[in-house]
Amino acid sequence: INNSTDNSTDIYSQVRGVLGQREEGARVVGWVQYPLSVTLFSMSSATNGHDSFIGCYLLRSHHPKARWRTYIGFTVNPLRRIRQHNGELTQGAWRTKRWRPWEMVVVVYGFADQRTALQFEWTWQHAETSLDVKDACRAMRGIVRKRGADKLKGVSGQILTLFAILSTSPWKYFPLKIRFLSGEVW
Repeated sequence: INNSTDNSTDIYSQVRGVLGQREEGARVVGWVQYPLSVTLFSMSSATNGHDSFIGCYLLRSHHPKARWRTYIGFTVNPLRRIRQHNGELTQGAWRTKRWRPWEMVVVVYGFADQRTALQFEWTWQHAETSLDVKDACRAMRGIVRKRGADKLKGVSGQILTLFAILSTSPWKYFPLKIRFLSGEVW
């Protein structure tokens, strides 16, 4: 992603470009328009000093043999959670131990409660089989195939899956926000 002065417009134009949309001025992902905030930010601004942060995140491995590996999780404290994934703190991150170091690239937040965030996490992890979003993911896979790719892999595939999920019910009705922590998402 190009870090220009107007990051949100730049991100929207790139997402529209990936999905084949050329509509100017609208926040459109795929075929559905929905309320969404997308910005670049630093990790420390994720919590904004509030204890009520509830979110899901996408990690990318920087291991030389696994740069395409991703992990989707849930957290109430992104700073602590990424330190757990990278082994700086103990407990709670055994699944990501093998492919360290990890970088948190995207955070989705604005959930009313932990239960809703955990449901969203499960949906994002199992998008191909979730009854709510599997049709949107199939449509997204069709768009990706037209561009020469075979599957929704890696970080860009997970982000496209995220936007497909956010275009479906019930997720399109939630006031969720997306923050990109890395400028090298695509």
